[in-house]
Amino acid sequence: MSKFAPGSPPYMLHGYQAVRNAILSVEKDACEDIKQFGGAHWKSKMIYSPDVEVDVTSGNYSLCLDYGVRPNLLRCNVYSFGLFEITFESEVAEYGCQVIGFDPNLSKNEIQYSDRFAALQIGISDGSLSENQDPAKKYIRLKDILRILKESPSNIDVIKVNVEQKDVPILTELVSSGIINHVKQFLTVFNKNDESTIEQFYAQLWVLENMGFVKFAASEWAHPSCLIVDKVTGEKQVHCYKVSMYNKQFYNKYFD
Repeated sequence: MSKFAPGSPPYMLHGYQAVRNAILSVEKDACEDIKQFGGAHWKSKMIYSPDVEVDVTSGNYSLCLDYGVRPNLLRCNVYSFGLFEITFESEVAEYGCQVIGFDPNLSKNEIQYSDRFAALQIGISDGSLSENQDPAKKYIRLKDILRILKESPSNIDVIKVNVEQKDVPILTELVSSGIINHVKQFLTVFNKNDESTIEQFYAQLWVLENMGFVKFAASEWAHPSCLIVDKVTGEKQVHCYKVSMYNKQFYNKYFD
């Protein structure tokens, strides 16, 4: 079996703890040089214990800086979908990458945050018809975004996706389009919502692993909105996760 073989098939996992453990399972030697970028910190009250405050960190993501998959500062392009806050994008731009952010909720069509970081008032589409119901917002599939920007998928080093209710559908679209095959690193977040489950999120991660992506960082996001209590068992559960993966076909410990 390959050292970085995919985890258990989704149909073999039963119950919250099994799925949670599978999402968080990371091969310890998958990446030797992991660097965190971004992060905003604040305190927030727990949903099931309003008198308890917890420390919350948002916007921090891990990149693997091992040879082959690390951003090449001579030509590094990062596409970031969902700009709840921009510490990650700003720090990656300072590191040396060209960063383009996409978010339909921006106040302007285009915002230039720095020489290396610009954002467009566009949301990434999963192809569903419901996205066209709000004429004030613009959603476009990634393949069409690339066409508009006259860019090739092979020129994208990192894609980050954090789009609230659409995390799983967008991940499904990226996989089915084949664009994800050309990307060196993929960073994503699952946010608890009514449309998708952590089981569906894990199923998409498992598909990526079978395509050759390696999970090198995974964590729970302990935002109060992500914490729920199972109505049947009373078990306290976290339903938000952050995962970083690299594309194994580009990985090489010894040569860029």
